[in-house]
Parts: sequence; structure tokens; C-alpha cells
Amino acid sequence: MDKKKEEWKRYASALKDEMMFSIIDPTTKKFIWGSLKYKETLYETPKTFKNNFAFNDGTWLRFPKEYRTKNGKAKGIFLKDTKSAIIELFFFCRFQSLLGVSLKEELVYHMICFISDVVNIYGSAFDCNQKNKDILYKIAERILTSEVPLETHDKLKDTRAFCIDPMQLKVMDKKTKASMQAKGKRISNYINILKKYDENKSISQNAIECGVCISTIKRFNKVKEDFKKQIKNLGLL
Repeated sequence: MDKKKEEWKRYASALKDEMMFSIIDPTTKKFIWGSLKYKETLYETPKTFKNNFAFNDGTWLRFPKEYRTKNGKAKGIFLKDTKSAIIELFFFCRFQSLLGVSLKEELVYHMICFISDVVNIYGSAFDCNQKNKDILYKIAERILTSEVPLETHDKLKDTRAFCIDPMQLKVMDKKTKASMQAKGKRISNYINILKKYDENKSISQNAIECGVCISTIKRFNKVKEDFKKQIKNLGLL
């Protein structure tokens, strides 16, 4: 980590300490958090996994930790000057507010974590000085007092149909991962069909309505009742 990021990280640590109650939980022997909604800086909607899966209910958000070039290659997030820094930080701060962070100081804390963990800074573009710290507070104030533009929400929308528990993914081999991905895709397809299926329409009409092939609708019809029980156990029905 370069010197500039280290300075921002130290400032984040100091700011976090200010937002903690100096109370020790007698059971865990750990500090009880005061104002922080999320102890860790999040880059996507927090999820509750059941049987290793979480399925998108349409409310998921996800912040891009790296951008893509026109040909699809990964491209980092760069702060080239104060203007570009404000644009990127404003976008990230808006994302945090959509996750439910509503305290100015906490928004500032998460922006600093974003600076120290994700972005790349050119030269002296955004030094850890009082001027730039003030900019962070002004961004947070603006976010808390302004409406969310529809296009911003659309840009942050998580389009994944499902997600596998990342902690479990770490211990899976390639074959198991592939099997889990196939299972998740099948379940998410069936959830979509269950929502859109119309008993008064033909199989081919339902296939068009649900955006799947006729054979998928036929397989769904064979397992429909068992599938309802399965997703009910997952808390999805």
C-alpha cells in the first residue's frame, strides 16, 4: 500500500474509534459498536444465506469495485484530480446511503475505506489533508439532503439472480462450484416461472412469457409442487 493510502487508512481507523462506545460486552469481551450500521465497508447488499444460497428479490444493489473497458477488460477506479475524486466518492457515498447508512460521520468513514481499499490515486490528486477531509463531509451532507436520481439507482442495481455463500465457495472444488452454479440457476429460473406462470395459457405461451424454452416449462410442471415446498423451506414463498 502506498503512503497516501496508508494515511487515509490511519484516518479511517481514528474516525472509527471515535464512533465506538468504550463499553466491553461482558460475554464476548469485545467493544459494542455505537453509531456504525455496518462494521465493515460493504460493496453489495448484505445477504442471508440458506442452504448456501441467497436469491435476488429485486432489491439487491452492488457497487462496481472495478470498471470495464469497451472490450470487457477489467479497469480500476482512478482518482486523477479533485473533480474525478468528487464524482467517484459521491457515487460511492450514494450507494452507502441506499444500503441504509444515514449518519454523516459513518458515510465519511466508508468513503475513506473506499479510498484506501479500492481506488487508485494519481500523484497528489487526493491527499489526506484537511481540505479533502472537508470535501468528504460536504459530499455526505449533500447525499443526506438530496433525492436519489433514478439513473443512479439503476446503475447500482445488482442483476445477479442468485448468490452462493462466499465463505462456502472458498472451500469448494471446481466440480462442486459448477454443480452449485447449475443448481442456483435452475432454482432462480423456476422461481421466475412460478411468479409468471399462467395456468390459462399454453406451455409455449408460458415459455415466451417466462423467457425460457418449452422443455424447461415441461420440467417445471413435473416438479412444481415439490419445488414449492423446497423454496418454502428456503423462506422464498
